[in-house]
Amino acid sequence: MTDLTYHFSFREKDRGWQVILSYKDQAGRWRQKSRQGLATKKAAKAAGEKLLADVLDAMKSQPIAPELVDITLAEFAEYVFRSRNLAYNSVLAYRYALKNYGPKLLSMPVRKITYLDIQHAMSAWQCADASYQLYVTCLKMVLSSAVDPYHLRQDNPASRLKPRKLNRRHKIRALTQKEFDRLMENMKTRPMKYYVICAIAGYTGMRLGEIMGLTWDDIDLKNRQVSVTKQYGRIGHGKRGIMNIKNGAAGHRVIPIPAKLWQILLAYRHTEPRQISGQLIPPKLLHRTLDGYIKKVVPDASIHSLRHTYATMLLAHGTDIKTVSALLGDTVSTVLNVYVDYTDDMRRKAAQSIEKIFA
Repeated sequence: MTDLTYHFSFREKDRGWQVILSYKDQAGRWRQKSRQGLATKKAAKAAGEKLLADVLDAMKSQPIAPELVDITLAEFAEYVFRSRNLAYNSVLAYRYALKNYGPKLLSMPVRKITYLDIQHAMSAWQCADASYQLYVTCLKMVLSSAVDPYHLRQDNPASRLKPRKLNRRHKIRALTQKEFDRLMENMKTRPMKYYVICAIAGYTGMRLGEIMGLTWDDIDLKNRQVSVTKQYGRIGHGKRGIMNIKNGAAGHRVIPIPAKLWQILLAYRHTEPRQISGQLIPPKLLHRTLDGYIKKVVPDASIHSLRHTYATMLLAHGTDIKTVSALLGDTVSTVLNVYVDYTDDMRRKAAQSIEKIFA
């Protein structure tokens, strides 16, 4: 039941029963707790089990490292971020999230924070639903680590925070087939690297960071597929570089290369000088310049719009949600939420089909 080393002793004393619990603490020293004046031996055994449960609960709240006893929320958060090996961008986002709780809560010892303290820190918030979710998620994660594995406290006071019901997202901007064709035709007149980026984004749905992280080793022209395992982004203060994508719902995936993209990549490989790093795209690419080229053709679009274009085209042609989410590197719930208008339309069409089938 437990790894605790312990034993019970029972004896009659002063016209009643006494139970003594002897146990080893986390430092390996023997300790004792006792109860006496109990009417029967059966009652003494029950009292002993209660003593044991109390000891186990107390041990759960003993920090695994003495230096963590009076650690503040701000200090402990950094401790957690390092131990979880988070990506640099994630650390920046979580640091920003915690700042919104204010200096008073951040300077409090983790062991003393109450639900009321958290509520007071949140009382002045005026933020979007998505920001609220980020702030709450971050605090829950940090204080959950305080419970386990660090044993700073027995409960997570943030666990009682209720998530806000997110409003439907604003309608995404996806290009029509005609807009996409017109954009690709125009991009042929631009520097080749910008044309290739738009082609990869539109024909695979990859994020810009993932495209920038591609090396020629990731491109299998023979089998016409691209492996997504890396991304380009911030890896430290003032530093950018390639980092591995964690495998999982939004992680590694293999995407088919359509014939049009295959031809573009083949031409690019034969005409553009190779990078020493093996990257397809030179790292010194101007995001603003890229979006500027796109907006000259489709004023309200951006490079990320091409990811939406890929997804909506797949959905429009009947590709199932699970396959779309796998190709995008997103969860099914994310795809349902982001492309809610398109999935609603799919459901309406399905209802019409069912009506015809069973008419």
